Amino acid sequence: MDDQYDELFADKSRRRFLQAAAFAAAGAATVTVGPGASILTGQEPQEPSPASGDCDCSIDGAVPLLAAAVVSGQYAALASTDEGPRLFSLSVNADQSVALGAPLPAATPQGFEPASLGVSRGRFVLGGGVPVPRRSYQVDARVEPIQVFGIAPAAFLSDGASVDPIALPDMSGEVFATVGEVAETIHGTMVVMIEHSGGEPESWYAAGVDVFEEVPGGWERRASARDLGESGPNRLVVNGDAIGVELTTSRGVQFAGATAAAARAAERTVPADVLGGDELVTLVRVAGAAGQFIAIGKQSARLVEEVARVL
Repeated sequence: MDDQYDELFADKSRRRFLQAAAFAAAGAATVTVGPGASILTGQEPQEPSPASGDCDCSIDGAVPLLAAAVVSGQYAALASTDEGPRLFSLSVNADQSVALGAPLPAATPQGFEPASLGVSRGRFVLGGGVPVPRRSYQVDARVEPIQVFGIAPAAFLSDGASVDPIALPDMSGEVFATVGEVAETIHGTMVVMIEHSGGEPESWYAAGVDVFEEVPGGWERRASARDLGESGPNRLVVNGDAIGVELTTSRGVQFAGATAAAARAAERTVPADVLGGDELVTLVRVAGAAGQFIAIGKQSARLVEEVARVL
């Protein structure tokens, strides 16, 4: 099995969400991560080792955050580690400084790797990808047939007591697809951004992106883009009734669905001294809390209000 996965993912690195396929190199061992545990107090925060490679610029900062969310005052974070993205509690101190807490365990399917963290229906939403068999073929050098796997999008609702799968749109036609972001509209409906191979049979990067909104009985596509090349990072745009995606490609920034004006309307201004004398590395939006971001510097991280996304 390990050899099959190694062959499958050889030379197919992808800057952000291909971390969702990193489990393959380790033989798709069972992963038990998920949100929901209470923030631990009186314990020393556990700092995971930054992941190697080009996963995310936040690994250059004080805290290697990929995503953050809050439900009922409880903060959680998806952070880079040597084993790929993992979920942790997130401590917010009285001075608004931020540190990773303990890992948050929860049962998820074998091989699932998280790539996003959001909030919907009053619960955390952990999104990413899971391996699925696509085809098998026989070769003379092996007795058993070689099984070829793809990656299917997967997402789970969690409140600590349970982890419930979300029935996502059918992406079985794509060899690779993962949940890149999850958000919620002002009406309380879930919105998911699925980054995928765009119909290319050997593509393992976001050549296509679709944004879906939940509707009674299923999902409605609100934005779609194809022929993007190796796109990303891509950003879900949910502002009022406007739903879309901001796409980053070799041709520059593009928008599908919601207009550029809707995306700009959701932005704010960042104080120049948000981290004092510390250099700002990146900003991570806090899902479930409008206007909250985590500003990450070289030496510090702080929860701040009403800041803009800075590239």
